[in-house]
Amino acid sequence: MKYFKYLSFTLFIFAFILIINCERNDSRDGNIVAKIEEQHAITSSDLKKYVGRHYYLIKYTDRSKAYHSALNSMIISQLKVIDFFNRGLHKKQSLMQNIKRTINEELVIQYYKNYFLNKYINEQSVRNAYDQMDRKVSYRQIVIEKSKNPTSKQITALKNKISKISKAIKNGTDFGTLVKKYSQNSSSNNNSGYMPPLTWERSLSKPIYRDIFNLSVGDIKTLETQHSIYIVKIVDISNIDKKPFSKIKDEIKEKLEKNYTQTSLDEFYKYKRSLIDTNYIKWNFNSLNTILQWSKIEDFYPDMYQDTIKNLISKGKNQTILSYQKDKVDFQDFLHLASNILLPNFSKNTTIQDIKKYFIEALRTEKLVDKANAAGLEKEIISPMTNNTVLTNNIVSLYNEAVIDSQIPKPKPKRLMNFYESNKDSLYYQLAKVNIYAKIFSDKIDANKLLSKINQGMSFKEATNNRYKVKTFIKNRDGSIDSYLSREKPYLGKAAFKLEESEVDGVIEYNDPQSGKKYAVIKSTHRRPEKQLTYDDVQNTIAKDYKDYQREQIANKVVKQLRDKYEVEIYKNVLKDLIASPK
Repeated sequence: MKYFKYLSFTLFIFAFILIINCERNDSRDGNIVAKIEEQHAITSSDLKKYVGRHYYLIKYTDRSKAYHSALNSMIISQLKVIDFFNRGLHKKQSLMQNIKRTINEELVIQYYKNYFLNKYINEQSVRNAYDQMDRKVSYRQIVIEKSKNPTSKQITALKNKISKISKAIKNGTDFGTLVKKYSQNSSSNNNSGYMPPLTWERSLSKPIYRDIFNLSVGDIKTLETQHSIYIVKIVDISNIDKKPFSKIKDEIKEKLEKNYTQTSLDEFYKYKRSLIDTNYIKWNFNSLNTILQWSKIEDFYPDMYQDTIKNLISKGKNQTILSYQKDKVDFQDFLHLASNILLPNFSKNTTIQDIKKYFIEALRTEKLVDKANAAGLEKEIISPMTNNTVLTNNIVSLYNEAVIDSQIPKPKPKRLMNFYESNKDSLYYQLAKVNIYAKIFSDKIDANKLLSKINQGMSFKEATNNRYKVKTFIKNRDGSIDSYLSREKPYLGKAAFKLEESEVDGVIEYNDPQSGKKYAVIKSTHRRPEKQLTYDDVQNTIAKDYKDYQREQIANKVVKQLRDKYEVEIYKNVLKDLIASPK
C-alpha cells in the first residue's frame, strides 16, 4: 500500500539513496537489473513492464526518477514476499484463507500452463523453432475452392480432379500450365502459382503455412482447409541469417505463445468440460429458487452470502442443491465453492439457468484444483520464488496486514488529540481553494463572443454547450497559488481567486509555452476559505488520518529493517542503459 499523503520529500530521497548505495557496476547477465538474496532477479524486461503497468512515466516527468522509484517498489515487494515465508506466515490458515480463492484460480492457470500450453512452448520447442529460423521456403500452389454444401457427386468429381492434377504434376506437366487451367486463387494465378516465400515467423500465421514450411524441396502435397484444397509443390529452401539463440529465445517463446495459446486453450476447455457430464446431474429446484431469491439482494455477493448460508445451516436447513452420480452438493458445499473456488456473479437479472451454469463451472474448476494439488503445483506458486504477479500482490497485502497493520496503535481519544496538536499547523490547516469552469480559446474574438452570450443571460454551461474544463487552485500560506493535483501552471489561479462564487470573468489573456497565447472565460463554482480547522471540525476523519500516518511510519521502519536483513544488489550500468533506451 502507498500512503503518499504523509510521504515527505526526505523519505523519498532516503529510498532513492538506498537504491544508489546498493548499486554495482555490472551483472553477469546483462539483462538483470537487481538481485535479492542471490536467488531473486529483477530483469530489464520485468522492470520495463512494471513501469508501464503502473504508469510511472506519467507519475514522474523525469525518466530516471520513474525507473528508480519503480525498481524500489519492486524490490520492497519482493523483500516482503521473502520475509512473509521466512516468518512462516504462509502456514497461518486464518491469514491464507483471505486469498484462498485467488490461490485456487492461479492453480488452475498453472495446471493449464503445465499440461496444455507447455506441450507447445517449452525449452525443446523453442530450440526447435530456432533451428528453423534460418529457413526460407519457396513454393507454388494450385487452389481449388470447395462447395459450401457439396453433394456426393460433387465430392467424387472434386477428388477425381485433385487426383488428375497431382498425377499430371508427377508426370512432369508444367506447373504454370496447370495453374492457369485449374487454380481458382487470383494471387497465385497471377504469378504462375508462385507464392511469397515462407519464413518461420510467417509460417505461424496459418496452420496451412505451418504444414508447407515443414516440407522438403521437391515435395508435392495436397492440403485441405475448410474452404479450399491446395496442391503445393516446394520449389526451393534457402538459408537466411538469424540472431544468436540467447538474444532471440524470449522473442521466439513470445511468438509461440501467441500462436499456440488458442490451440492449447481449446484443448484445455474440452478437457475441463469432460470432468462433469451434465447428463448425470439432478437439480433440486427448491434450493435453486432460494439461491435465485438471494441473487435479487444487492451486495449479497461478496458481502452477505457467508452469514446468510451459515445461519441457514445452523437452523438445520442444509438442503441439497444438486446430485451427481454418487456425489451431492448442498448449501454447505455452496459456501465452500463460493468462498474458495468461484464467487458467483449473480444479479437481479440472474436466471435458474445461470445458477446451474455457475455450479457446473464451479465443480469443474474444483476438480481442476484437486488435480493441480495432486500434481504438487501449489509449491510452484506459493513460495518465495514465485513469479506469479497476482499472488505476489496478494502476499504483499497479507504481509502488510500481518506485519504493519497489526502494529498500528488503537486510535484512543488521547492519542487522537495529541495527533491533532502535532499536525494542526500542517495537516489540519485548511488552505484556501477555488474551483472554476474554464473555456479556453486561441482566438480572442471567440472568447469575447462567449462572454457576450453569458452577459446577455445565458448560463455558462448553455453558452459553452457543456464543453469546458474544470480547474482547481489552492493558495498557499505564503500567498503563492498552485494548481491542485495537477502539474499545470496556475495560469488562471490569480483571476480565479478574485471571483466570488458563481461570478464570471473574462477575457483573461495568458501565454502557454506549449501552445502560445490563450484567452479564457471562467466561472467560479466553489470557494473554500483559508482557516485553522478545530478538533471538532476533523472528528469524522481524524481516526483514519491517525491510522494512515501510523501505517506510513511503521511501513518505513519495516522497509529499513528488511533492507538491513536481506542482501539487495543493483546493477548500475544495466539500469542506466535501460533508462537511456526509451524503446
